[in-house]
Amino acid sequence: MTGGTPDLLTNSQNTFGGHVTVTYVPSSTWSSLYMPVGSISQTVSTVVTDDGLGHSSSETYMYSGELYSSAERTSLGYQVAWIINTTLGSDTLTYFSQTPASAGSATAVYDYDSLLNLLHYAMTTYAENNTVPYSSLVSRKQDVQYAASGSFSHSVAYAYDVYGNNTVESDFGDDAVSGDDKTVTTSYVPNTASYIVALPSVSDTSGSTAGRVSYIAYEYD
Repeated sequence: MTGGTPDLLTNSQNTFGGHVTVTYVPSSTWSSLYMPVGSISQTVSTVVTDDGLGHSSSETYMYSGELYSSAERTSLGYQVAWIINTTLGSDTLTYFSQTPASAGSATAVYDYDSLLNLLHYAMTTYAENNTVPYSSLVSRKQDVQYAASGSFSHSVAYAYDVYGNNTVESDFGDDAVSGDDKTVTTSYVPNTASYIVALPSVSDTSGSTAGRVSYIAYEYD
């Protein structure tokens, strides 16, 4: 980069003539929850994508609520990021976790059309251990689609063993409908001596009304 902050990607080209141009602004442009004086980094401000055939799109990025952890001596990231597609007029608003374990992980995403009608909402919660050693595992996801005729909500919950292996995945299907749930239960036989702890032994899938729909047993040599 010439005449600015070094080591920032400003342009990327492919072999077909397309390219992506990135511009930056200092983090002091945005409001923060707490940052030490002088702690300034460069943040993406615009991304312009050109396919080399006369078509391009542009996105503008804005941020809010950066938080610094004095205990961890590091930034926990921004609380909110707002992406505006200036070509389509659509907006995406993303909220992020600022806990030590899940810093930078999205907790909620809202997609809007050009009239700021909500089109889509996604929520993620995490099972966290916020003491060393930190860990963060997705415990639940909810996805909601909005249309003129109404909304559709779909949720999935997750459980884990002490090694972080997914042991239960509960898919609730349409949240407004009963009887379409599905649960996948996965068992493991950890070999702690060799620390082989992530290989499944049994995967059992059942439906809320259909009973067992599949059963898979694994063997290893």
